[in-house]
Amino acid sequence: MLALVGPALTVERGLMPAALGLLVAFAIGHGRARRSAELGDEDDLPILLRRIGAAVLLIAAGVFAVVAARILAAVVIAFPAALWVLGLGLVIALAGPWLGGLGRRGGVLLVLGVAAVPLLTGAGLRFEADAADARGGATSGPILGIHPFQTTAIVIDGYGPFDLPFNDYVEPDGERGYGPVEYADAFERALHQIAEIHFAEGPARAYQAFAGATVEALEVPAVVERLDRPAPPGDEPRIRITSGTTGQRSRVELVCPGTRGDPRGLQPDTVMERMCPDRYAAEGSAGLGLTGRWTGYTERRGNERLGLSRALGWVRSDDPQGWRTTLKEERTVAFILVVLALLGLGGSISRRSGQGELGRRRASAALSAWGAAVVAVAGLTAALMILAAGPTPLVGLWERPAAGTDLLSLGPWLPALFVGSALWELPTLFSGPRDQRQRPSAGVGRLLAALGIGLGTLAAASWVASAAWLQPSLWHQRGLGMGANTHLLAMERWILEVGELLHGGLGWDVAVAESAVAGALVAAMLGLLAAISEIFPPLSRRLAPGLGRLAPLVPIGVAAGLVVSKQTHGGALLLGPALLLTALVVAAFTVSKGRGGRPWGSAAGLVITGLLALWSLIDAWRTTTKGGPFLDACVVLGGVMTVTVMIAAWARPRQSRA
Repeated sequence: MLALVGPALTVERGLMPAALGLLVAFAIGHGRARRSAELGDEDDLPILLRRIGAAVLLIAAGVFAVVAARILAAVVIAFPAALWVLGLGLVIALAGPWLGGLGRRGGVLLVLGVAAVPLLTGAGLRFEADAADARGGATSGPILGIHPFQTTAIVIDGYGPFDLPFNDYVEPDGERGYGPVEYADAFERALHQIAEIHFAEGPARAYQAFAGATVEALEVPAVVERLDRPAPPGDEPRIRITSGTTGQRSRVELVCPGTRGDPRGLQPDTVMERMCPDRYAAEGSAGLGLTGRWTGYTERRGNERLGLSRALGWVRSDDPQGWRTTLKEERTVAFILVVLALLGLGGSISRRSGQGELGRRRASAALSAWGAAVVAVAGLTAALMILAAGPTPLVGLWERPAAGTDLLSLGPWLPALFVGSALWELPTLFSGPRDQRQRPSAGVGRLLAALGIGLGTLAAASWVASAAWLQPSLWHQRGLGMGANTHLLAMERWILEVGELLHGGLGWDVAVAESAVAGALVAAMLGLLAAISEIFPPLSRRLAPGLGRLAPLVPIGVAAGLVVSKQTHGGALLLGPALLLTALVVAAFTVSKGRGGRPWGSAAGLVITGLLALWSLIDAWRTTTKGGPFLDACVVLGGVMTVTVMIAAWARPRQSRA
């Protein structure tokens, strides 16, 4: 869950508001956890509270599951090497019923599973790089003869454009100046010089794209441009430019030179619009042949080797139709993952092997433990890197927010809401006598999360540029500086930026670092899905026994409605309300169990949590980019549930039988 909400709080208002928000959230969560430890049997709760609590928990489970599944789907689409980690997670789920009884050997296997994540992503990256169409490139039109004072401009992997003048003759037969081979060599040296001059200090992906770029001379059959004339005899020389990187972000574009710098990045421009009308000052005569106005000029994007779109033959181009195909693939993969997680793949396998419910629980526990271990190792690595860098805050205790900052949005405070949420005590809620509950583990988990967020906030205050990406994007966005006509899927920019930091801190190849971060995120999301299926449906069945085996169907129904929702961005806008409603249910339990005493601390916590839940719903409604009746219905339903839980908390508890 920490990967969803982000590892740091906003520092736009200064360090003090961030520190106070984190401390208040930790204090509220810790106090509620201490009071909820006094809860006894769930049968002593009012019937209304039990039923509405079960409904809220199941709906929240659906929100958490669909957001995790959409993130997981986006990551494996953007970084296909992470699919190998998804395969490892499937193996762990299938073997989970037998891993629970291995004792120490199970711990050894867990360590091996954590160590396998970077190894598998590295193997997946090599597998993807070996594909014939892994690298993006462009092929010029025929070189009919180039004379001095001609210029073109190049963009590789979205970085550029960089003007490239050619101040000499280039002839197909090499009679004057350059021949096609010498021309290609000069072009390649120019690209390598761009890498050394502009990207020696980063970004690493840009440096790799230009430093590893290749330019080769080709001889291809002549193109028939006019049907009323005979085909030209022989072959025509061309050049082919290939990016130094692989994958979907690998691309080469030749554009008109003299483009003015634009803070919005390179704007959309189809190949056929690149006419460059100023022949000599801007592009020159037909001999250069390096944009879409010339016959035979082509561009190709790097492609993945594994993926649903590849298997089904879907084309994911840069145009709006291709982007709709990408989103359709994301929704399809996410829905499959939600169904598998909440129906319990481990449970279906264990029933065939005679293990029953115990096998299902072991499978979920093994998968969630693996995901938690991967997150713990990643968090420890990040903490050591931050401490080794010696962060020195550049932000004061109090800062004046920039103009246009939304001061009322709860989005930047999601990490604090996570620390103060009730997710920590849900696994042990109504789990037995007080002395048998594992309350210290929940307290330690909340404390470690708070310390990690605090350290991440300190790092963010030391590197102000991170404010643009440190809060993970839970839905797709338009790319800035990543090329024309491109979009970024959920978490994609976050993974790219963290991979860049990992490259600088550990010296890994940037592609390996990005794939390792993506693999760790896949493990975390799989663990979250397993934990949701392990905790929420069983707890809801205890609160409302009439649900029986139908309990998992509620989250599946919620996820099915949200996975295709554009108004809620696949349920991402409802993540904050789901966290607060879960905390509200547990707070209502503690108030109800107070019976006649009605402790004021529990009552105040209930009211504060309820007001925050209502505001989070309003915040989701006002910050959406695509409002509509579905989002309105979600907000109204959330408000009704919030008010109902607060009222039910004061209902008369069920009388105990003598």
